[in-house]
Amino acid sequence: MTVRTGTKRTARNIELYSLVYRIAWKQISLLRKREQPNISLRLHASIRRQLNEGATDPLSIATEAFKALD
Repeated sequence: MTVRTGTKRTARNIELYSLVYRIAWKQISLLRKREQPNISLRLHASIRRQLNEGATDPLSIATEAFKALD
């Protein structure tokens, strides 16, 4: 893996992470956000885990991250 390839992969993961986080965050109610102040950290951890495992589909990642919050 060259530096350029690693940079491209990192940029793609950042873009994918941002998209997935926005999709999943919109599905969480305001009440739940208030009741569970650490919900953003749990969402973040789930998304990062999936990206590290090689997941690439934004909707399936967001769905799995949302399910992991329960």
